[in-house]
Amino acid sequence: MNRLVLRDVPKVALGYDAFELTLAGGFRGLRGVPPGFHRVELATGGRRVVLDVVFDRGDAVAAYALRGDRFVPSPSPLDAAAQAGDLDHALFDVSALPAPPAEAWRTLSSQLIRADDALAWRALAPDAPTTWREPRVIVALQGAWLAMNHDEDADAARWLAGLLAHAATADREVIARHPASFAALLDALGAIGVLGGERARELLADLRPLIAVCLAAPAPVGPAAARLAARVT
Repeated sequence: MNRLVLRDVPKVALGYDAFELTLAGGFRGLRGVPPGFHRVELATGGRRVVLDVVFDRGDAVAAYALRGDRFVPSPSPLDAAAQAGDLDHALFDVSALPAPPAEAWRTLSSQLIRADDALAWRALAPDAPTTWREPRVIVALQGAWLAMNHDEDADAARWLAGLLAHAATADREVIARHPASFAALLDALGAIGVLGGERARELLADLRPLIAVCLAAPAPVGPAAARLAARVT
């Protein structure tokens, strides 16, 4: 399992992916962190400190320390003890968190494999004729969702709304030409439905015509549409 060691962190609420964790005495970090993109957020002293970290395998240790308004890499000889599991008693086990939000987070961050991937939406027009053949459109969608929901970025919210409005105009021919993009879009919308509350339900209601068209498409689009339809009916 991956372990994320966090040093010099005050005992306040800690954001981890889609969750808010309450820290207890002796807290030293997180264990059971799955491979992929993760965000740690800390509000302390009137400021918000963010750490984005990517694990590309399942048995790594990453160590950071809070220094002012940022987390900085902080390797230590004690990391070997963490690797061996000797610090597990002081690490919060995130693998025990509720599965639906955790799975939705993994879906909505699955393409974020480098730090700058979260900014890909800034370089891609959400309603261009070439949008659906752009390999990074789902990377951009995921980064825009992260910026909108975690950074309260109004530009990201407008970008995402533009992408979904563009998706709503897609016909069978467009969907058939870009099945991977539309299957990933539908799965992302399902994950947003898990994490986004009432705002997400309103958003999904506007896309019912697109879902109906996609239901008749072959795999991978049809099954993805069926999964999404089960969430919105």
